[in-house]
Amino acid sequence: MAALRRLILLASRSPRRLELAREAGWTVRVAPPSEEVEESQPPRAAGESLERFVARLAWAKAEEIGRLMAATMEPQETLIACDTLSEVDGETFGKPKDRSDAARMMLAFSGKSHRVLTGTCVWRPSQGEPILAVTESLLRMEKLSQDSIQTYLSTNRWIGKAGAIGYQDGHAWLVLTAGSSSNVVGLPLETVQQSIEQIEIFSRKKFEVKSTQLRSKTPTPVQFYPAIPSKRTLTEKIEGFRTTDSK
Repeated sequence: MAALRRLILLASRSPRRLELAREAGWTVRVAPPSEEVEESQPPRAAGESLERFVARLAWAKAEEIGRLMAATMEPQETLIACDTLSEVDGETFGKPKDRSDAARMMLAFSGKSHRVLTGTCVWRPSQGEPILAVTESLLRMEKLSQDSIQTYLSTNRWIGKAGAIGYQDGHAWLVLTAGSSSNVVGLPLETVQQSIEQIEIFSRKKFEVKSTQLRSKTPTPVQFYPAIPSKRTLTEKIEGFRTTDSK
């Protein structure tokens, strides 16, 4: 079934996310969040799950763009913000700072399975609270030699990619074992589609609130989509979550 034509404000500078959004049939404009918004976020706290952390990072990006762009957004335009992290052996990896950091990540993944988590925030600032979700995928990397790692790093394909690896680049040594391939690229289309549909249900019911009503005094739930659905059921909440009044 063909995708409905939807107006999307994509809070990302990732060309891969933009490509996926356009392939989904959406009409997309881009408003990248500032680099400072992610750098200024408090680090992952003791006891804070990785699911909750990556959702918090996605919300921070959405909050900034929602605050800056709310006045220019169309009533039916949906804001999407994402953040993607990789994890292996309990260690979390974002985008590498430089080539040596990318090499460190490659060595950590070599010969092991790892998981990729993408936090998504789907929001229409004029219509209420955002929908937060986290999607998980599992991958396995073959054991790579130092020469193979250095050859890969020389291509510079590691730049700007969580865990220094781009699944979409088609490496034979990297295999998706469970979950969504679009999630690994950084925009879990199935999850985002469901979130948009929930937003549209609110809209069809003419769910409207004034900007002064946008503050939530209760924790906002995060929907979790594990790579293996039967593996676990988890409902995380971001404690102390607050939306920002639209101006």
